Amino acid sequence: MFAKIAIASAVAVAAAQATGLGYGASSYGAASYGAPSYGGYGQAIAAPAYGGYGHAAPLAYAAAAPVVAKAQIAYPPQPYKFGYDSVDEYGTKQSRHEVSDEYNNKKGSYSFSDAHGIARQVDYVADGHGFRASIKTNEPGTAPSAPAAAHYNAAPVAIKAVAAAPIIAYPPQPYKFGYDSVDEYGTKQSRHEVSDEHNNKKGSYSFTDARGISRHVEYVADGHGFRAQIKTNEPGTASSAPAAAHYDAHPIAIKAVAAAPVAAYAKAPIATYAKAPIATYAKAPVAYAAPIAHAAPVASYGHGSYGHGSYGHGHY
Repeated sequence: MFAKIAIASAVAVAAAQATGLGYGASSYGAASYGAPSYGGYGQAIAAPAYGGYGHAAPLAYAAAAPVVAKAQIAYPPQPYKFGYDSVDEYGTKQSRHEVSDEYNNKKGSYSFSDAHGIARQVDYVADGHGFRASIKTNEPGTAPSAPAAAHYNAAPVAIKAVAAAPIIAYPPQPYKFGYDSVDEYGTKQSRHEVSDEHNNKKGSYSFTDARGISRHVEYVADGHGFRAQIKTNEPGTASSAPAAAHYDAHPIAIKAVAAAPVAAYAKAPIATYAKAPIATYAKAPVAYAAPIAHAAPVASYGHGSYGHGSYGHGHY
């Protein structure tokens, strides 16, 4: 009887402990697990949502702020005034003037007079009645008239002669220059010239290709004109003297020349990039029930040490 009471007590204690730790059978539903309250500490922990690994709350998107169109502001007309007059060293004149009031009524003029004295001046008004102009001119071929609200007050004049702008003559400046060049295939070029204080010039230029075909020109330019002497071995030429140019020709046979090598370039390698690794995440661990506490074994006094053991039938 005492043994039965002890076993029942142990089972009751284990059940109480299991209930106190929150491991009841109803806590392990398929969708979620209840929050365990750890034995009397009075501090509940939120239950993790393990059923189906849970779903994140949907993201809330803020609505775009409405675009408010700004109303166009109509500003009242702003009064202004400007003008200029100019004249150059030959007597050419230009002018421009205009004034506007707070009602946007405008009044102005512009004019032009050339070095011969030919002139045109336009006076105008622009307001609620439209644009009206009055033209004063002495341009040859004009006559007084009034086409399209433009009044021409014409008084043509004879064109007067105007002296040309003076030309400043500077004395000749002596100089000298020249160059010679040759490339990797044997093509040659040259240019030389010298000039003195009287502007007399003497020079030369030449060209020789890779096959040996050449032309060399020597020239003189002075008060007697331009004279040149050409030395060449170009095929098809002959000695002659056209237009003060003396050709000293000695044509030669054209020799074959190897074509210039064509530079070949390898294509630039195309850069390839490895794809970025895709991040993988392990699934959240599934929580399992805590082991059920079993009752401690009950000591048996029926056939133990005190029944048939050392103290029952043993020796003292």
